[in-house]
Amino acid sequence: MVKKIVKMMLGMLLTVALLSGCMRVEESFTVRQDGNVSFYAEVLYEKQKVLEAVREFSEEAGESISEQKITEWMEQEGYKLVTREGKEYFTALAFEESEYSSSLGKFYEENNMFSPETEKDDYISLTETSFEAALTTAFQDMDDFWDGDDVFGKNYRMQDGSEEYEMIQKYMKNSELVLSVTFAAPIVKVSEGAVLSADKKTVSFPASMSDTAVKEIYAYCENDIALSGVKSGMIYGKTVSYTIPEGVKATLNGSAVEGAVSSEKTGTYELCLKAADGAQKSVYYKVDKEGPVIKGIQNNGIYNGKKIITMSDTSGIDRVLVDGKNVFGELAADFQGMEFLEYLKYPYSFTGLKEGKHTIQAIDKLGNATSVSFQIDKTAPKVTGVKNNKTYKSAVTVHVTDKNGIKSITLNGKKIKSGKQISKNGSYRLVAKDAAGNKTIVRFRIKE
Repeated sequence: MVKKIVKMMLGMLLTVALLSGCMRVEESFTVRQDGNVSFYAEVLYEKQKVLEAVREFSEEAGESISEQKITEWMEQEGYKLVTREGKEYFTALAFEESEYSSSLGKFYEENNMFSPETEKDDYISLTETSFEAALTTAFQDMDDFWDGDDVFGKNYRMQDGSEEYEMIQKYMKNSELVLSVTFAAPIVKVSEGAVLSADKKTVSFPASMSDTAVKEIYAYCENDIALSGVKSGMIYGKTVSYTIPEGVKATLNGSAVEGAVSSEKTGTYELCLKAADGAQKSVYYKVDKEGPVIKGIQNNGIYNGKKIITMSDTSGIDRVLVDGKNVFGELAADFQGMEFLEYLKYPYSFTGLKEGKHTIQAIDKLGNATSVSFQIDKTAPKVTGVKNNKTYKSAVTVHVTDKNGIKSITLNGKKIKSGKQISKNGSYRLVAKDAAGNKTIVRFRIKE
């Protein structure tokens, strides 16, 4: 049973290092002068520490597992034994070295290696000799493991304070991820904790595997031509301001710009940058200062409670308040009839609203809001002078009233006004509609 448990834990070790805690992941980027990126990644486990960890774990359960058996398990998982600087390691390639004819930032995006949206991630380098990114060890499952929650569909019940918890946490502190980036030009500025090589062209960012926090990392090279303040693919809820670097030609939506630039109006923008050496970048972003679009209702309108409205916004709906109460959680996005790239529409029905004045406010994810005030009127117009299914022997006078106003009155399909006298013999159908759409129908006869 113990061997089965230890082998199961070794399988998990390949992805989250939950057992041995002696894992080291080395990721290396090389950015060439032409901007192409070479990437190489290797996972290393120091053999002696793996043996110590497994032995401690198994001995706690009263059984010993041989070094040969552990080595066999690691080999079955695709690891091979190598010697580095006098020490033996179990190692496997996560990525083989390869060339990418794209920017370093594009490589991050394509491989989902870094968080794409951070406050500092708005640095655009034309010469590909700088970068900013959010580095994470991606071990969020670690917190679930500590708390005894499901990990990979199984519950390991690793509760705080348990012997297993203390042992694995101790080993995890020794595991690390090391990201290295090599540039053609010397590096002049790096983020806190970064390590520079002797020739100042390679920077390394070590991070503990037990740390689930996102770290903001950066490295800037000399003579870098870069722009800060805007990021491609972002939607901003405020004016976007930045300064075009000296020696760089730029166009914004086709018009030449230089120096300080501000995008104030709501809209889509394309910024094209070109350095003197021919390096080019295109940045696409949006400014959205407008609130969500609410369709199917007008401000100060009057409705009968059967109305269904829709709300949508390019940056997404965050909250919908009806008379101050957030009802967004009750809404379901409507995908029917949507065309490609059309933004989600959220329908809302007035059915549950009582008679009286109401306000609906839709707020997008940027904080822009749209408010509409309206009134619910479920009471049909009042008709006097005639009653439904009655026969009269003399002329009648019809009066129609409604607290929110009459929209139309028809008698046998022809429009009339309140106070109309009817004297001719015949059958009549009176339809009165108010501003909210409620209607009253009265059928009567005159037979003198």
